[in-house]
This record gives sequence, C-alpha cells and structure tokens, in this order.
Amino acid sequence: MKTKTFTIEKSAVECYKIRNSEVWADITIDANESTGRIQIASDYGSWQYYWGACGKPFKQFLTELDKYYAASKFGASRWFDSEKTVAEYRAVIKENANDGYISKKKKIDALAELQCLEESSCKEEFCRNLEDCSEIMRIYDHCPALVYGIDPSFDKFWSILWPVFINHIKRE
Repeated sequence: MKTKTFTIEKSAVECYKIRNSEVWADITIDANESTGRIQIASDYGSWQYYWGACGKPFKQFLTELDKYYAASKFGASRWFDSEKTVAEYRAVIKENANDGYISKKKKIDALAELQCLEESSCKEEFCRNLEDCSEIMRIYDHCPALVYGIDPSFDKFWSILWPVFINHIKRE
C-alpha cells in the first residue's frame, strides 16, 4: 500500500471573545483575502462554515450576511417548528370546513387530533402521532407538510451576540 503524503501548515487565526455577565461567545476567523472560515462557540450553540469565494474581504462579507442565509449555511435553518405546524393545520382545517370540503363533525374530529400533536415533545413523536390522525391525514391526502424555521438558539445568538461582533469588526 502506497503511503500518502500530507502537508501541514501552521497559521494564525483571530478569536473574538465576547463576554458579559449573562452570555458569552468565542468567534474564530481564519481568513485569506476573499475566503474564510468562521467558527462560533457560544451559550446559544456552536456553528461553523467555510466560504471559498466571498468576492470581497471576508470580514466585510460577514458584515453583510443575512440571518436566513447564515442560518442555512450554519445548518440552523431546518428546526422543526411544532407550534407553526399545528397553527398551519388548524387554519387549513377551518378553511376546509368553511369552504364545505369537510363536515362540521370531521372539523371537530380533526381539531381534536391537533391536541395530541400539540402534546408531542419532539419531531419524532409528532410524526408518530400524526400517523394516527386520520382526519388530518385525509385532509392532506396523507402527506401533510411540516413547518421548519430557524433554530431558536441561533435566532437568539443572531439577535444578541452577532450585532456585538459585527459592530466590533466594522470598527477595526
């Protein structure tokens, strides 16, 4: 078996330590001109991503990031939102009843099924319970969609600590 040769390069990175009495974050930047990696460890979670072609200096690129784009890159945009899913189902059930597509009894039955879904503690339990919701399954032709959004922990990080970091690098 042929031995593969590896190269090792040591480089310096910048670590920004954000602290106050309630929350903290360490944000590490490893950048070269218009490429870079950001690694975040914080009270709210840990994320990282590498951009190979930013088209501008990396720190400037970071100052222009949109929360939804960043969440998608950090893997924080596919959080199952059970409350919004149930609200969507409730609205569709009522709309179907108002339009005459389902009877009053089927509406009552479907709304009762929602209670079981509301009590689910996680996505897996929600999906298992959903399989037993015959009226909801029928309304959605046995293929109800789930609602996803930004992870609440990432959302808190973005609203509380990200602006502190961005304001700091803008002043550098």
